[in-house]
Amino acid sequence: MLKGSLAVEKSISIAVSYTGKDTFADGTLLTCPQTAIPPNVMVPGDVDPAQLYSIVMIDASRSMFTLADQFTYVHYWIANIPGSKVDAGTILEEYMRPAPHDFVQHKYEYCISSKGRSIRLSRIDSSRTGKRSQALTTLAAQ
Repeated sequence: MLKGSLAVEKSISIAVSYTGKDTFADGTLLTCPQTAIPPNVMVPGDVDPAQLYSIVMIDASRSMFTLADQFTYVHYWIANIPGSKVDAGTILEEYMRPAPHDFVQHKYEYCISSKGRSIRLSRIDSSRTGKRSQALTTLAAQ
């Protein structure tokens, strides 16, 4: 591989449902009430059961508010998912339903990535929700 080149692994599909029944296609317009409850996230494809994965839901949309333009907002983060067993993963960031504060449509993205090792966690108080939540501290030793 050339220095500075990007290695691309095979694509992994995920399916997301807010109703518990039907998944939706990329680009589907959903309302805030439709996304009020945490989604059911599935990895239906052929994945390595010995591999650990993370799934993140982000709002990468630009906001009309100056400070918000500087950040990608993490709405949901599940880590240490063994293979396709999403329910066996660890929630690092509790689900925060979409609620655009600038009254424009936002694009929410789900991303999946593989990790060679487990993410070690510690509990801290979340200033965003006031609840105790998981936070990333360090990667486990090799």
